[in-house]
Parts: sequence; C-alpha cells; structure tokens
Amino acid sequence: MGSRKFILVLCFITIIFFATSLQLFNEVYRKTNTVIDELFHIRQGKAFCEQNFTSWDPKITTLPGLYLVTSLYNSLVFKSKGLVFVFGLSSVMMRQTNVLWVAMVLGHKILDLLIRTSRVFGNQHLSGLHVGKHSLLAKDIDSSKLKRDRAKG
Repeated sequence: MGSRKFILVLCFITIIFFATSLQLFNEVYRKTNTVIDELFHIRQGKAFCEQNFTSWDPKITTLPGLYLVTSLYNSLVFKSKGLVFVFGLSSVMMRQTNVLWVAMVLGHKILDLLIRTSRVFGNQHLSGLHVGKHSLLAKDIDSSKLKRDRAKG
C-alpha cells in the first residue's frame, strides 16, 4: 500500500470514528438531557471545578480522571469566572471530554499498532522513518528487526 493510500485510509477511519461518535452523542443527548449516572457525576464535577478535591461520592465507581482533566481544562482555557460556570460545569462539556479521551485512546492504539507491526512484520511506513535519537518513537523502533523488501535490497 502506497504512502498516500495509507494516509487516506487512516484519515477515512478517523473521519468515520468522529462521525459515529458525534452521531451517538447527538442521539443520546436528543433522548434525554440527563443520563441516570449524571445525577452523581454532575455534583462530583462541580465539586472538582470548585477545587474541592476531598469530596467524593461513593456511588461513583470510576476513577476521578475526568473530573481532574475538566477542572484543569477550565482553569487553563477559561479565564472568566462566568465562562467557567457556564461551560465548565455543564454536562455537555463533560460528555465531550469523554469523546476527546476516546479519540486520544484511538490515536494511541493506531500508533501502537504501527510500531508493533514494524517490529514483527516490517512496516514500510516506519522502516524508512528518520527520527531523532530522543524522540518518543526512537526508543520503540528497533531497526535491526525490521524486515527489508528483498526485491529492493
């Protein structure tokens, strides 16, 4: 598969992922403005946005990462207290934060797949890649184990 075709396939997969995520998000939000567990999560999010990190609702079984990221996001992006209140404490913002995390996990999985295939099978897109000695990819690419195209070599 050529380099351009490979990039087009990745772009196509990413577009399908985002379109599907957006469609699911809109469908859920159209049905109801409050999902059952949001009754707990909204209170918890408000506490973290108010920088009350000692408060925790025992009915919540997930780790507090969403709340920490949301509180950091609010303090960095929104300088106005009014905007923090309007955007930071809304359930829509928290739902979109979940979509962002899923997108980051998808990107990580794609990179991990590329690196693993280059180690085992030889990946033409990573085989000829020039990376700096201190880059994140350099430590994961073992060029001695990359298979070379015998027709070229």
